[in-house]
Amino acid sequence: ETYQMLDENRLQWEKDGKEMVCVPAGQFFYGSNNKIVTLPDFWIDKTPVTNAEFQRFIKANPDYPLPNSDNPAIAHLNWNPATRTYLPGQGDYPVVLINWHDANAYAEWVGKRLPTDEEWEKAARGTEGRLYPWGDISPQPDFCNFGRHENGPTPVGKYSPNGDSPFGCADM
Repeated sequence: ETYQMLDENRLQWEKDGKEMVCVPAGQFFYGSNNKIVTLPDFWIDKTPVTNAEFQRFIKANPDYPLPNSDNPAIAHLNWNPATRTYLPGQGDYPVVLINWHDANAYAEWVGKRLPTDEEWEKAARGTEGRLYPWGDISPQPDFCNFGRHENGPTPVGKYSPNGDSPFGCADM
């Protein structure tokens, strides 16, 4: 796949236009027991996939099922089956109501792969065993969307840079 290097630690992927960051090789503390794990370097998207980005995948794959749920508690987030699109005004919100298979299909479509559990955790927590991407401070409204202080999902990057990981990843 084609990409443009922005600097030694950042690139822009051509097919989806997303910025990716390089997480360098080395050890980090993994899991609740802080097991020491060593990983090679890898690239990860700086931000979650948005509704607008996922819609390009849906348009390119017209038979692919829409992000929808039968659960009445979250059905208000369903995509419109007539227009095959997300809720108005939520193009920059993270795509929700998808499962691992949907995320994997999208990743393959853009020429990427999903991160492993270990890769995701290293990108989120860094190498020093932080509890959260921003450090060890309990979640607060300046860092992330938690505890229903927002009425549902919020735009991607809303808490950046306060809530970013040590590698600059947002909304983890």
